[in-house]
Amino acid sequence: MSEGIDLPRLWLERALSEETPPSGYTPDALEQQVNLLKAITARLVGHTSAEELVQAAFLLRQAIPGIDKCFLLLFNPMEQLLLPEAAAGFSPPFVSALGQAERRTHLLTAAAEKANPSLVIDLPGTPRFGPLWRLARGEGIESLWLISVRDRDGGLLGSIVFASCQAFSPTDHALALARLLADWMAVALEGTRAQQDRERFKDAFDHATDAMMIIDHDHRIVAFNLASEKLTGWRREQAVGRHCWEIYLCGDGSTPGQSGYLCVLTGEKEYSGSCLQHTFTNVEGKKFSVAMHRASLPPSLYYQEGHQIVIVRDISTQRHNGRINPDVIAAVSHELLSPLTLIKGYTATLLQLGETITDEQRSQYFRGIESATSRLTWLAENLLNVSRLEAGHLDLVVEPASLSELLRKVVSEMQGRTTQHVIKLRLPHSLPSVHADRKKIEQVMINVLVNAAKYSPQGGDIEVSVRHVQDEDELVAILGEVSSVKLPCLIVAVRDSGVGIPEDELGRVFEKFYRVDNRLTRATSGAGLGLHICKLIVEAHGGHIWAKSKVGEGSTLSFSLPTEKPTRQRRE
Repeated sequence: MSEGIDLPRLWLERALSEETPPSGYTPDALEQQVNLLKAITARLVGHTSAEELVQAAFLLRQAIPGIDKCFLLLFNPMEQLLLPEAAAGFSPPFVSALGQAERRTHLLTAAAEKANPSLVIDLPGTPRFGPLWRLARGEGIESLWLISVRDRDGGLLGSIVFASCQAFSPTDHALALARLLADWMAVALEGTRAQQDRERFKDAFDHATDAMMIIDHDHRIVAFNLASEKLTGWRREQAVGRHCWEIYLCGDGSTPGQSGYLCVLTGEKEYSGSCLQHTFTNVEGKKFSVAMHRASLPPSLYYQEGHQIVIVRDISTQRHNGRINPDVIAAVSHELLSPLTLIKGYTATLLQLGETITDEQRSQYFRGIESATSRLTWLAENLLNVSRLEAGHLDLVVEPASLSELLRKVVSEMQGRTTQHVIKLRLPHSLPSVHADRKKIEQVMINVLVNAAKYSPQGGDIEVSVRHVQDEDELVAILGEVSSVKLPCLIVAVRDSGVGIPEDELGRVFEKFYRVDNRLTRATSGAGLGLHICKLIVEAHGGHIWAKSKVGEGSTLSFSLPTEKPTRQRRE
């Protein structure tokens, strides 16, 4: 994949550089293995679907006796688990059951973390792998040879798992081949991940509710999203290639150099504010009040050096109603600029210092870049989610789900992220199932718990509880009134011991971009999207969400989920 590098040749050189050739191998046999490596690389280059990767890896059985089957595990960042994505030689029911078992036991994920780079698992002889042995026995499998695939910083990308119908012990030569395979799989998977990041960025950009454009160092437009078409009246194909000032004219149609915001866009003068508010005239002569912000895009974000993103929001309605809040743009701008600044700083350091820094320092900088990129991805996905949810484009994969199991999983995951807080889960002895989209409700719980931890800076307990409510009397006991909550339902409550929320602001905590105005809020990061997303998801399930709080004592955020199946599974 790296342009100008003959990767099959590199594999060939590494294969021939083994100090001790395998016992009994003739030059012809070694040449056959070299050709096999070339065949594997030929399959991998440019083909990075899970099915293509596992089929390429499975070719290794021709060189390593005892390999009978193979499956590919990929790291799922949302679940923090390795989950099966494709298999060769296994039945589909086995692959499905393997994923369910891994979600319960985490056995393969833990094994892959320890593998350096590989680990052989004797299933019948290792009691703790009993759940996997019971599954594998039906496929005639006795041994698993797990090979970890890691990125350049040692982060786990996935694992190739070869299966054998007998006891298995890889030779030194087999281990060497496995290391080669793991290295190339890492290149392929990192390429796939980069492509997915590009696609997510493009999807978020294209479908953002705010008008956005990307301009180059000559101030020509190189990307123009759908919201920009709607606001300006220019079609994308007309706008791309033009100077930005041809599209965004002042209210009086003045030219660059005569307008404050056009000077900013074209780099003619600097400004210190977080956003700029002006009047804009579109091609039809209609005037809009807009808030504008620009930020530099580092080359790592898929555009060339010197490219900038310009975000334009139509605030005409807010201005008309007297409700415009510049802090909204400031919050989102801060969330964009903070990771971008980190990426730029780390990249500049790497470029300037080059080979003079240690491997440990270099890894630290790469981890910093990855962390900042993850923050950008998270923000982009949240903006895209809000756009889709508000537009009604939400597909719910509704099925019976155990809320108890879901809460245990999320609480366990979130407890691993904080050492300051103790998250306590209080569940009744038994609970009915809810009809819900498991992934969406997990997102709600994660957002609520992150919010509780963020606004409890001194630490303390966070309590998660569930109640099964079947009649109005029980509902009144909880809410103090009969609300729009549909019965029967399960009510999940998350209580923290944080700073609390003033009573007059409780009704606004679920608004888009809204953040409670206090010193702690100003000191913490966030764009005010998390609880708004929670509200949209819960209401899409036919539920209700609300908050109670006392300043200085903490807050309780609750939401309901009906236990009866909703009549609609898609919002149109």
